[in-house]
Amino acid sequence: MMKMKIYHFDGCGGCQLAIMGMQHDMLQLFELVQLITDNHKNEQVDIGLVIGHYTEGMIKNILGCCDKLLIIGACAHQSYTAIHETLGIEEERLYFVKGCPLSVDELIHVIHCIINGVRPKEKNYPVCVSCKENENICLLLKGMPCKGPITQAGCHAKCIGKGVPCRGCRGLLKDARLDVYETIKENVAEGMKG
Repeated sequence: MMKMKIYHFDGCGGCQLAIMGMQHDMLQLFELVQLITDNHKNEQVDIGLVIGHYTEGMIKNILGCCDKLLIIGACAHQSYTAIHETLGIEEERLYFVKGCPLSVDELIHVIHCIINGVRPKEKNYPVCVSCKENENICLLLKGMPCKGPITQAGCHAKCIGKGVPCRGCRGLLKDARLDVYETIKENVAEGMKG
């Protein structure tokens, strides 16, 4: 059984609330991995699960104690985005569960993938695809500042379905066309004036 340690840093608290709400899924998680506590500070683990904002020094210490790094939630993903070029981490050691709050189902899926030595498939398309699938009305057309066209999918457009514009918590698409997005926003803003 793989060992996993949770490294919690300051953040918005969304991931903690999502994990606390797992109740029944927690039993499934305990069947997959052995959770290691802070009492074993320097014990080598298979998976280091990181929640919240961190610095380069913090993450380097964690990397010294784990084989795989699982970065969960928007806070931790934003920290990684800010420092990833200086870290030099091998991509095969990195796993992500993006979003705020994270998807518990996606977290369980990614842990399964790590255990089985498989890379989870990334959704390399925008949130707009989920909006179309869910038959959501485009918030840009309503004049709202939605980042769905440039944000990586995987959230099932839950915010937009509730009338809340996408704020990009899953990170930019790899090939995001920011220039096109700015043009769309400008055209929508002009259309709202007329």
